[in-house]
Amino acid sequence: MPDGIPLDDIFEAAIREYGAERETLRPLAEARYDTSIFPTTGQYDWFSGQALYCLVRHRKPEAVVEISTSSGYSTLFMGLALRKNGKGRVDTFEMNARSAAAAERNFRRWGVDPFIRVHVGDARRSASADTGRDPGILFLDSLHTEAFAAWFIERFVLPAPADTLFHMHDIMPPDARVRKFGGPPFPPPRPDRLLLRLKNRLRGRAPSDEELPPGEKNLFPPDASSPLPAYDGNDTTEARFGNRLAARIGPDDKAYCHHLADRFPALAPREYDGRVIGRLDRAGRPMEWNESLWTRCGPLAAAYRSEAPGGKPG
Repeated sequence: MPDGIPLDDIFEAAIREYGAERETLRPLAEARYDTSIFPTTGQYDWFSGQALYCLVRHRKPEAVVEISTSSGYSTLFMGLALRKNGKGRVDTFEMNARSAAAAERNFRRWGVDPFIRVHVGDARRSASADTGRDPGILFLDSLHTEAFAAWFIERFVLPAPADTLFHMHDIMPPDARVRKFGGPPFPPPRPDRLLLRLKNRLRGRAPSDEELPPGEKNLFPPDASSPLPAYDGNDTTEARFGNRLAARIGPDDKAYCHHLADRFPALAPREYDGRVIGRLDRAGRPMEWNESLWTRCGPLAAAYRSEAPGGKPG
């Protein structure tokens, strides 16, 4: 471990020190599915948001890089923490100008705009040489493809200090047992999505949310503890890639929020389970998945370099 402290202990210290500030975050959770405020928000869950806030309070980073902003939901947890810290800035990137405009309205609404700089456009072209220099936290929640995750690691993770925290959203531990919108079994891919993917490839655009076909997902049949089939929740090539890298990282240098959530009952991690859209436990009940991986850049860089000869993922 670069700093000698297990990552679980960093979560423990951050939540013990700053978990009492959780009530200031509740307006975000209450507004999460209000499309007049967050027109493009996704599934960033209550425990994950609180943990993110506490980590930013605890680490007090001068610089954070986030890709992508969407409507600014997860960014707000970081912005509120930076405002409380009285220093630091998030450089956040969003390709969709309308989403970025909604995010900037939200940053003004919550009074955190001095701590956030929004970049509109593809980060692969718009990030300057100084963006993310000596970051405290790197936050990846973007195209959800292996190719983009590899670019992010090469651009930001490899040159970062070893103790920099790295976050990847929409990734579940391989041992998870969950369901999504009533599945599995899963319906075949929609023809319109297949057509859009083909058009994007012909236009030379990177595919977004490169979802694994049903046959490539890790499916689990019903058993004594679950009357329904389940799967591990990992839908994309990015998640599969992230789990390959995580398998090369020691247990003290990584943490899945899916595992951590119920260890901190003081944060009421299941308070908003009933409101979640499309996410179910293996018994078919609504459940926030807390689908995030946290690790450190030093171990992640070593895992990436060892993934294949020459340091390129296979």
